[in-house]
Amino acid sequence: MIPDRPHFDLERRLHSQGYALVAGIDEAGRGPLAGPVSAGIAILPQKLSGDWVGLVNDSKKLSPAQRELAYHQLQTEAVALSVGFSSSQEIDSLGISSATRLAIRRALEKIPSRPHYLLLDAFSIPEIKLPQIAIKKGDAISLSIAAASIAA
Repeated sequence: MIPDRPHFDLERRLHSQGYALVAGIDEAGRGPLAGPVSAGIAILPQKLSGDWVGLVNDSKKLSPAQRELAYHQLQTEAVALSVGFSSSQEIDSLGISSATRLAIRRALEKIPSRPHYLLLDAFSIPEIKLPQIAIKKGDAISLSIAAASIAA
């Protein structure tokens, strides 16, 4: 069952197991026939506090104004926030799945500290040699993936 709002339970469990930097990852743009695909990565602080937490939700459930406000708060509050892109030409030459994985790798390269664990929306990426789990509808379940969906 999918909760009403994403939560931080899985991230807390991973923190308690010694994974200090848990990254949520989500993509946007897989549906369009033309245009880039983007991948967002968000690492949230272990201790969540402040009104900004209530702003974070699956980006598809937010209005454009809510997404903008949440994104600006995440830029200030997140431990790391990054976006990577693959162009429409890369999608055409590589295919959408490979181009999406490329966008994720590019986003990972931009963050200052390598995550210890990855929470991915829908699919795993075996070529990235980090512990990871794919969560179906992850942007509706994990607060970190929801934050990444806002960045993407």
